[in-house]
Amino acid sequence: MAASRHYLAALLWGLAAAHGMAAATDGTLCLNTEVVMFSCIAGSKAISVCSSPDLSVTTGYMQYRRGALGKEPDLAYPKKGASPQRAFSYFYDGYAKGSTRQLSFTVRDFTYILFSERHVNEWSGSGVVVEKLGKRIATLRCDDKTIQGEFKKIESVELPAAQWRDLGVQRPNSTPHTDARDAQRVTGSPAARAGGRGR
Repeated sequence: MAASRHYLAALLWGLAAAHGMAAATDGTLCLNTEVVMFSCIAGSKAISVCSSPDLSVTTGYMQYRRGALGKEPDLAYPKKGASPQRAFSYFYDGYAKGSTRQLSFTVRDFTYILFSERHVNEWSGSGVVVEKLGKRIATLRCDDKTIQGEFKKIESVELPAAQWRDLGVQRPNSTPHTDARDAQRVTGSPAARAGGRGR
């Protein structure tokens, strides 16, 4: 019975895609009635964060999806209609020459951290780190040429603040941060604990 429901859901998703209802823009898993908050191709699959047009602190929905283009997503979290404030947490830290953003959520034993590193003089990139019971099991790196949407739009939803996570996603030969921002991260200053907003 479960297999039949899965097949039916996949069939409906495929029919929607065939009739131009599924993809808002080529390379995303968002419907054409949704806003692409963030999307990219990582390996053979797409990663998308989609929202309703009315998304705000008190209205609308936001959903993380991963899967093959034109098919039902392998993962869609949370269910539509769920409050983003209860489903996600968010870290942001900006400085003169760059920014770090991390969107986190947990599904049973698995934690997903969607990250975006944008820096003028250091490594920049985006992707998803997957952990199981605190141990990293996968790092999915985005093809930067396929990135769509504006990650910073998520800040308007005022999600609960997350702690900064050292994901170790810089290129092996990159130079670590050495500015005051790192001192705050190490000491756990109020600015870092609050997500670094307003810096």
